Amino acid sequence: MRQSVQKILTAIVLLCSVNAAYANEALVLVASQESPIHELTSLEIRKLYLGFNVRDRSERQIVALTNKSDTRVMTVFLQNVMAMTQRAYNRRLLTLAVQSGRARPRSVASLDQLHELLLSDRMMVTCMWKADVDEFSGLKVLRVLWTE
Repeated sequence: MRQSVQKILTAIVLLCSVNAAYANEALVLVASQESPIHELTSLEIRKLYLGFNVRDRSERQIVALTNKSDTRVMTVFLQNVMAMTQRAYNRRLLTLAVQSGRARPRSVASLDQLHELLLSDRMMVTCMWKADVDEFSGLKVLRVLWTE
């Protein structure tokens, strides 16, 4: 009996520490500090990541990059911004590609490469953890997409 209570208490402590590790996380939409993009609505973000054309106030095309450096980024993004599962998102992208020739957003698996691309093209946006944004210079947060 005493061992089972001790195991339960240990499990509770571990769960609390895991939750505390994620407690201050924020998923943000970012662009280059030099970007003319100031804000995007939820609908514009959804359209961007489905391959639709979205333009800024000056009619310049905005380009979406998919951050594949962390699987949790995409999971949180899809659940909280796109309101889709990974499977539903992939099916929707495939349907749009077949029906209208829309290209999928470019995927990048490295934070360093994401940073380079964002700095090289002022019209690119991506989502990443706020803590990752703080590690790079020259980026600005356009919008907080999700917080825990």
